[in-house]
Amino acid sequence: MTANRALRVAATSARVLTGTIVAAGCVLGVIAGIAAPWPGVEHQPAKVSITPVPGDSVLVCNGSFRALGRDTTQAELMISAGEPRTVIGGSEGDPASAALAMPDLAGGSGARSLTGAVQDREAPLIAGAESLTLRTDDLVGLSASACRAPQMRTWLVGGDASTGAADVIVLSNASEVPSTVTLTVYGVQTATSSQVVPAMTQVAVPLSSIAPGEATPVVQAAAEGAPVRASLQSSFTQVLQPIGSDVQDGMADAQRSLVLTGVQVTALAGDGDAGTVLRMLSPSADGEAVITVRRENTDESTEYRMNLLGGVPSELSLGEMPVGTYDVEITADQPLVAAVRQSIAAGRSADFAWMTPAPEISSDLMFAVPRGPSPLLHLVNPGDAQVSVMIRDGDDESTVAVPPGESVSVRLWGGSTPVLSPDGPVHASITMLEEAAGGTAPDTTPDVGAGPDAPPTAPPSEGESVGIAGWPLSPDAQRQPAITVYP
Repeated sequence: MTANRALRVAATSARVLTGTIVAAGCVLGVIAGIAAPWPGVEHQPAKVSITPVPGDSVLVCNGSFRALGRDTTQAELMISAGEPRTVIGGSEGDPASAALAMPDLAGGSGARSLTGAVQDREAPLIAGAESLTLRTDDLVGLSASACRAPQMRTWLVGGDASTGAADVIVLSNASEVPSTVTLTVYGVQTATSSQVVPAMTQVAVPLSSIAPGEATPVVQAAAEGAPVRASLQSSFTQVLQPIGSDVQDGMADAQRSLVLTGVQVTALAGDGDAGTVLRMLSPSADGEAVITVRRENTDESTEYRMNLLGGVPSELSLGEMPVGTYDVEITADQPLVAAVRQSIAAGRSADFAWMTPAPEISSDLMFAVPRGPSPLLHLVNPGDAQVSVMIRDGDDESTVAVPPGESVSVRLWGGSTPVLSPDGPVHASITMLEEAAGGTAPDTTPDVGAGPDAPPTAPPSEGESVGIAGWPLSPDAQRQPAITVYP
């Protein structure tokens, strides 16, 4: 090999070695670059907080109580047994009222919608309530309830379709378009039927026509086309003796946690039709419920556990509780619906009422107090801190302190439309109780709006007349919180 050739080989080898080293360095650099944190550019999503423009506030009042069976030749003919007295009010004056047609009720009247029109992007507070005392050969008892907002879905937990019951599902459509309502009955058997409700019309369906013989039915009313107010009018006759009547609203959705406040246990022996009974349904699956019954204004409580079969109603008797007013709290591992049946009797006079769960209230709420015996407001504080509740009725104002985990009651005045303003979440209901001579009413805190010239809410009881009613207060669906929108 010549000297020049040896020199070229050495140079080539050096270049190859250098290239290999450089390539290895590049590879190591790339690997290190991948492993090292890369500089990033963080983008915060655009967002804006807005409050939806509310629609007009709309409530529906039921009107006449429907009597079944007065014409023996037409068992399902419905006749008006009486029109209730109505109390209405609004933060911007009385709401506009529009009558609903009642084509299937002989002599019917009083069904109507109440509308509070939006002003300056604000929906006014409006309220309404009805009350009626029945004293006829076939119907007795006190029936009272709030006028309610229509919903697309309602669960009716009370009711009876066995012998002696004359219950009616009332469907009210306050919109300008028809609604088709599917009624699904849960009981020993499941049954489904449909009912068309024309615009601005109220119609009714006898419970026995869709749930014949069912003693503990639960009914879901699902609307399409327009929301409806679905409610249940109940009456019962035992051995030709009427033993009570009631108007009951439903709840919108099944939930795992429910609070029923203002449940009244009266001086009755036994259970069944003459006691206090809790009815529950887990619509879709088997589950377990824990029921805690707490006496109002005390730390006394009793706990029950109950297994639930999916799609089958269950009942629990609370008839052995001492006389008083109670809160019933239910927690379950499956969503459920529930209601409590309360009863009162004295001599030949009797009545009953269903109490449904009270949703949480955390903002201003106007409510109407119908005329009737001894109206009471019941407040439950589910939290760990005291809640102050201001109650304003015109120029009268009162503040009630509700201790954590406890409940209190406040006397109200029939015919009023107070505004409730809590500084924390509460559950609330209204009850009425008329007892025979010698009966006792629950202890209460000082009256709200009880000036020296305040009139009585009802005339004194005559003879052994008794009555019971109760319903929860519901928050104003039109007052919507701000929401965050991501474009």
